[in-house]
Amino acid sequence: MTATPKLSLNGTKPTMNIYLKVPLLSSLSVLVMGLGCLALYAKRLSLEGSNPSKLLVDGIGTYSKRIYSNILQILVYLLAVILMFSIGFDKPFPKYQFIAVIVGALTALLGAIFQFLVLPSAIRYIVESSKTYPSASLNAQFTVGSSIAAVYCGALTLGLWFSMVMLGSNSIIGFGVGVMLASFFLRIGGAIFRSAGAVGNELGISTFHDVGSVDRRNPGTFLDILGILHSNIIGFSADIFGSFVFAVTACIIFAQSKAAGLPLNGIANPLVRLPIFIYSIALLGSIVAFFWCRWRIKRNEFSNVFLEGVYVTVILAAIGSYVAISSTAGVNLAGGTLGLFVSYIIGLICAVLVAFSSEYLTSARFNPSREVAAQLEIGPALVLGKAIEHSFLSNGLLFLYIIGTSVIAYSMAGLYGIAMASMGMLSVVSIILAANVASPIAMVSSKMADLENESDITRQNTRKVEQIAGTTIAIRNGFASGAGLLATFALILSLLSHTQFQFEVSFFSDIVFMASVVAGLSLPYVFLSVVLRGARNAIVYVADEVVRQFREIAFLKEGKANPDIHSSVDELSRRSMDALVVPGILMLLPPIALVYLGAPKLVLGFALGTFFTSFNNAYLWGNLGDSLQQARSYIETGHLGGKTISTFSSIRSADQSGSMFRDVLSPSITILLKAVSMVTFLLILGLG
Repeated sequence: MTATPKLSLNGTKPTMNIYLKVPLLSSLSVLVMGLGCLALYAKRLSLEGSNPSKLLVDGIGTYSKRIYSNILQILVYLLAVILMFSIGFDKPFPKYQFIAVIVGALTALLGAIFQFLVLPSAIRYIVESSKTYPSASLNAQFTVGSSIAAVYCGALTLGLWFSMVMLGSNSIIGFGVGVMLASFFLRIGGAIFRSAGAVGNELGISTFHDVGSVDRRNPGTFLDILGILHSNIIGFSADIFGSFVFAVTACIIFAQSKAAGLPLNGIANPLVRLPIFIYSIALLGSIVAFFWCRWRIKRNEFSNVFLEGVYVTVILAAIGSYVAISSTAGVNLAGGTLGLFVSYIIGLICAVLVAFSSEYLTSARFNPSREVAAQLEIGPALVLGKAIEHSFLSNGLLFLYIIGTSVIAYSMAGLYGIAMASMGMLSVVSIILAANVASPIAMVSSKMADLENESDITRQNTRKVEQIAGTTIAIRNGFASGAGLLATFALILSLLSHTQFQFEVSFFSDIVFMASVVAGLSLPYVFLSVVLRGARNAIVYVADEVVRQFREIAFLKEGKANPDIHSSVDELSRRSMDALVVPGILMLLPPIALVYLGAPKLVLGFALGTFFTSFNNAYLWGNLGDSLQQARSYIETGHLGGKTISTFSSIRSADQSGSMFRDVLSPSITILLKAVSMVTFLLILGLG
């Protein structure tokens, strides 16, 4: 393998042609648009909130300090371990990859800090805007949420651009590892915090009949809200952007392999530039979609506005990709430029199918979730059974989508076609982030309106927006899992092609290689066992803490004192982070040790085994949890007798289990798979 030029380290200045200018301009445009919109609302975003808002800000400050210090620590530990292995085994690790890891982690970390700083005042502004009409509330929610997503996406894209241009195209692997390290804590740590806040809150108040789950006196309420913000917004953002980096990495690795038939490495290779160029066009398309959605809201035609934004971006990305691919010179693949374009379109179609299937099988607007809720009339035990039935079906559909997409893309453009299909699924990541932000922000805004004792009109408007934003629920776990699996599959195939690994010979004749695959197959189960133990301990803590504060804080139950948010957030944050120590070791140490011991073939088998188990679990658990949540929501809105039915406690208990399924299991498997794969590829290519 020819070494990737490290442009800024050897003094060579990159040539700024159109393939580098467009990504820079598009990411800057999205970033400026987001910051500009937030600046227009800056005066209103800084509105002084009531006491619940101040408690929320205090909790966010406490949480952010602890989690950010943990991310920086694990980054230092990882780099130190790799450095020790490099010195001990006399296998120097490329310096530019070290720099890329730091750039990736810090970029994701800074993006998360920005989101945390803006969210409290943004939510307060949305509540204030809800005092008139639903359209005003939705306009505020959409504009602020989309702007936050735009700033995050623009900042991380700039970091990616910097890494590729200044450090070389292969540095995207190190950049991806940095993003994965940040998302490991942001997503899984946030998932444990979220599950503990939601489930522990309901368990804790069960002994206090006059205290609600959404109650300004209840510390569990604020822990629940913080969990929503952290896991469903900040953690998801890092997770889905990490999947996008995977898709780009798969394209770049294959483009520089012998199978691509191109002698050029780095930015000079047209197939290396192509995925970034296509993504840049999709970024510009998301700006058009933003103004389209604003126009639709202004006309009071907003019943499906969030998904409309996704559809507009998909159409514009398809048109732009055709122009970009058609103008790419030097493509010598099966199917030519037409084959690449069809592969990209197939990926876009797969994205739409995954989102639609997830929405249909989990949303309370459709029959499947209503059928789950209806099982309460027969017997509580059947609720979970029906939800599992639909989850198995959704898993089977995902397999068909991914395999069908891969087969068609391979027939059109070979292995690079599969990588391009994953790019098609994830090139619209900017609008996906904007759509995903909608539901959790609307949910928190509705809760805050209740906590602050707003008027009935304000509460009704926030709930209306929450219902509209609920159309994006499928873009959370369902889309994140499907996109992550396809991108990882493409990356694995690209690496096998790059290393010219003789898979068919090794798998059937090499017993040691088979053992490494089996070890990889078992890793997710051990990993999840440890993560769930941490989640269970955190849930017990929250339940006990709710009870303790009501018993020990004078006049708290009477509403004359505030709950102790600072100490409870700090302790729950500590427990959430501590729960990730052993999973982090299980995730990072095996591939590092195997590669430095001179067994790259075994670490490939280990990564393959992890992929096979993860492929069979990630999507299933997420859809199962979403289905139970939507079934409960359907009953809470008054259907099937509403909360007054005697068996309502059963659906509530089922949803508590579903919280761990959707908030902990599903994202944990996805992050594990991506982290193991990216660290494996970083080490193999860096030392190979």
